[in-house]
Amino acid sequence: MRTGTNRTEILRCVNNAMRLQAKIMKASMRVWKDFPQEYTEEITAVANDLFPLISFPGTVVTLPSASKESYLATLKSSRRNKLKKKLRLAADAPVNIEVLHQPDSATLDEIFNLFWQTYEKGATKFERLNRKFFDLISSENHSYFIVLKERTSGKIVAFMLCFALGKHVINKFIGIDYQQPKEWFLYFRLWEAAVDWSASQGATSIQSGQTGYAPKIELGNTLIPFNNYCAHVNPIIHRIYALVAKSINWDTLDEDLATYVQAYPEHKPKT
Repeated sequence: MRTGTNRTEILRCVNNAMRLQAKIMKASMRVWKDFPQEYTEEITAVANDLFPLISFPGTVVTLPSASKESYLATLKSSRRNKLKKKLRLAADAPVNIEVLHQPDSATLDEIFNLFWQTYEKGATKFERLNRKFFDLISSENHSYFIVLKERTSGKIVAFMLCFALGKHVINKFIGIDYQQPKEWFLYFRLWEAAVDWSASQGATSIQSGQTGYAPKIELGNTLIPFNNYCAHVNPIIHRIYALVAKSINWDTLDEDLATYVQAYPEHKPKT
């Protein structure tokens, strides 16, 4: 939210509208999804019938001086050395980098096919996007597609959809052609391209999505705790769900997160 806005009043208005819409739709549940923990006091103040449910964490890296070098300097030496090694190997891949703004329909077809391939491969699935979404989102001025193209054929083999929002870049969706050689390290080559482009935009942080945590941790992402806040219309079911919610945490949501929590138990959110 913008500085100076009355956050509590905004949340109260949203809550009132949500209650009204839930009645119209005859929805059994209301859910406030993926709010930073700093919102807890205000959300429970305007909607005190909600129970908290720990969600998948967000991920973010910093580029302190809007440069790749400043990003690399934030990494632990072991991670930095591993990443540099992979980037050296990835540099040999026969791909060209392009940043596309409002690409044509044929290009969006390629991009969607890669997105769908990656979506189907993922163990954890959130948004089930269709082709129309990419038409709509590509028309937005802040939307950019970072793509890797195979040099000989010009075929897109990887993409990342990014939103440029001033000093902040959001990496929202990616797609990778998994039929290409693993030695190309497309994920890491794509990430390097995103860091370079973000730095060129003057960004000092890159926010990524809520899946695929192992490589993101390897890239130095900080995990940002998020909470969901839920209410069921049936009081008995509501109480049961609230009890079950207390047993859910990062280590029960995702295997990569479980490994991370085992190594860094102090980072596990408090229930």
